[in-house]
Amino acid sequence: MGRRWLGVSKRDYIRMPHAESWPESLWWFVQYPADRKTVIDCYLASYARGKTITDPDGFRDRLLTILRDLSQIQKLAAWGKPRTKRYWTIPDYARAHGLKRYTLMKWLRELEKTAKDKYPARAKAYGRRIEPLTETDKETMRWKCCEGTDIQDIAKEFRISPAHAARICRAEMQLRRLWNAPDEE
Repeated sequence: MGRRWLGVSKRDYIRMPHAESWPESLWWFVQYPADRKTVIDCYLASYARGKTITDPDGFRDRLLTILRDLSQIQKLAAWGKPRTKRYWTIPDYARAHGLKRYTLMKWLRELEKTAKDKYPARAKAYGRRIEPLTETDKETMRWKCCEGTDIQDIAKEFRISPAHAARICRAEMQLRRLWNAPDEE
């Protein structure tokens, strides 16, 4: 689903919502609304620009607005597509609202880290991997790939994205393609 289908210019496309779902790093905000306040308060106490919770410049309200906008579906009526609905991606939201992309991504990374620290069981239940992959895990993934297991299944088992699993098993996938290629005479 590219911008050609939407019928907008590239300049407008990067300034409009076009994701199919909310950003995965907002699992704590979308799935557990009762604990939003706790996570945000802990973040403000520990990370937010070295300030305390007193928050004189309205940073908390600004952060809540950003989180709500990112997690709610948006209508594209302002861009000439009244029946189309999409979610914001993090960089495009920052670009459209005059924020620095990397600053916004840093805020969201730190919020997710705070949520993982506060609720590690929920992070595991949601499927987000907390600890890094070990070499034995990577070897097991490579063996499964050689045996013919689908990358999607490997990714689910090890709680990583399919793209990450494919990067780890790149050489094994190429060998599998060569073995399964029809013989040309």
